[in-house]
Amino acid sequence: MNLILLMIIKFPTFFFVLIQTRKMNERNRIFILLFFLLSTIISKSQINNNEIVINSGFTVTLTTNIQDRGIPVEIRDDNVVGPFEIGFEFVYFKETYTEFYIGANGYIAFGEDDLGGGRRLPFPIPNTDISIPKNCILGPFQDWDPSYNDASYIFYKSYGDSPNRKLIVSWCDIPLFDCYDSLGSFQIVVNEDSSIENHLIEKPACANLFENKATQGIQNSTGTIGFAVDERNNESWIAKSESCKYIPQSDGTYKIDSLKFSPEILAKEILWFEEGNIYEISSGKSISVSPQKNTVYTAVASLCGNRVFEEKFPIKVIPTPNAFSPNNDGLNDKFKLIAGNLPKGQFQMKIYNRWGQMIFETNDIEDGWDGTYKSELCQEGVYVWIVLSSDNESNVLNKGTVTLIR
Repeated sequence: MNLILLMIIKFPTFFFVLIQTRKMNERNRIFILLFFLLSTIISKSQINNNEIVINSGFTVTLTTNIQDRGIPVEIRDDNVVGPFEIGFEFVYFKETYTEFYIGANGYIAFGEDDLGGGRRLPFPIPNTDISIPKNCILGPFQDWDPSYNDASYIFYKSYGDSPNRKLIVSWCDIPLFDCYDSLGSFQIVVNEDSSIENHLIEKPACANLFENKATQGIQNSTGTIGFAVDERNNESWIAKSESCKYIPQSDGTYKIDSLKFSPEILAKEILWFEEGNIYEISSGKSISVSPQKNTVYTAVASLCGNRVFEEKFPIKVIPTPNAFSPNNDGLNDKFKLIAGNLPKGQFQMKIYNRWGQMIFETNDIEDGWDGTYKSELCQEGVYVWIVLSSDNESNVLNKGTVTLIR
């Protein structure tokens, strides 16, 4: 019985075939069948919704959902640049805009009026002074220095599907003027539903810079209506890991709500690691891997404000079937392959007989060969299979042989 058990573990498909041929005594056949069913149940229970399952030999492409920071903005100290495309129609104080401007000192604005370029002195809102930026979102306004060290600190990107698109403008590890060790990171998020989110990853202090005064809020195109976050309207303050939301009201005003800290995950860099390996194996948004055993790949993103974010991709590798028995008993009746997240349009399986004649073809990864050719039963024996990424014999993804047993 020990020998039988060993053979079951090593070759479960082969022993299932032996059961069908009734070449073993009744006791052994019952024992092996129960073991086979039990092992099948256990195997299925180990596969979870997060796992990517493949047969050995397949390559799988992993793509993280982590977004990059977007387009870097070239801007001089105390300057305003634009216009840039929002990517959708955005309603702000009951006016519709499709473009926006970026102010170096922590704000975005809409329209073509004077946008406060060159302004670095702190101010409260609402404010009608001609030198104050209008029609703006201050997130916060302070004397940031994007010219320091010839680096890129400000980025923007639009993404998402209608009606849930969003524009994200981010200031990433940007120094305060004359406090170059005090780095700030924050995001202004403009949503297609006309709401606004403001995420303060870190807003540091700079005591010798206008007494550390800064403004977090919004105001209209004339500077006559403005809404500031409590105790942040041209006052001295610091913040870390805070979020708020500006919600438009029917009368054209805005309600300010606190949010659970939830900044957009925007990566400065993405590195890939394989379980058990302390060194990165690749970088970028996607990676192609061909694991030979169960493993976990992790995309690690470095974010603004010295934060990190991880996304894990567990992969389960199961042996490629080398035999099947199409006898209509509901078990092992078709030869099927599992290729993980391979898109349907990139899967094409072909099967050939010993004379090189193609007897089966499919581009449906859920389909399988039932052991027939032109509705006729094929003979027992060994058949060659290949999987292509397209109808090109040179683009082979995997190949092998399978034994048909009746």
